[in-house]
Amino acid sequence: MIIIHGVYRFAPKHLAFRNDFCLTCKATAVSVQVRSLYVGHLYWIPLLPLGVWKKWVCSVCGHDPHAIVQTRRFFKILLVILVVLMTLPLWFVAPGADQVKILWLGRLLSLVALCGAIWWATLGHRAAPSLRERLAAVVPYEARTCPFCGGDLFDNPRWHCPACGLERSRL
Repeated sequence: MIIIHGVYRFAPKHLAFRNDFCLTCKATAVSVQVRSLYVGHLYWIPLLPLGVWKKWVCSVCGHDPHAIVQTRRFFKILLVILVVLMTLPLWFVAPGADQVKILWLGRLLSLVALCGAIWWATLGHRAAPSLRERLAAVVPYEARTCPFCGGDLFDNPRWHCPACGLERSRL
């Protein structure tokens, strides 16, 4: 697959860290705030500067800790509706003499697909963990050492690591 457009991130710099709950990892982990210059590219040529942006990144998996990674129930129900709409023509078509076996095979496979989609949308649906509840259970980072360089944290004027320049943040 060839990517002909997208976004480059130049000069990433770690600014802060905190204990956070990552929805991708489904666990408490240290998150890092990264500042980067975003530039849009076309055919690998940087064209459009999009500005300097900050984002939080999980130090374990490298993803946005608060990004929803599970399929929402709305999209699962939409899939069920699409499977029904695709299945209906198979049941209302009169088969020719040479198409009976293929049509019945298509009908049976479409029923299996419909049953699977219905199960996935109802019984197989796992509710996403409540981010608000999970964040309330996260203990703030209280250690006196930097989790990245191992240096001592100082509290003047804020908690920070003089060795790597990271600042301790709270949720």
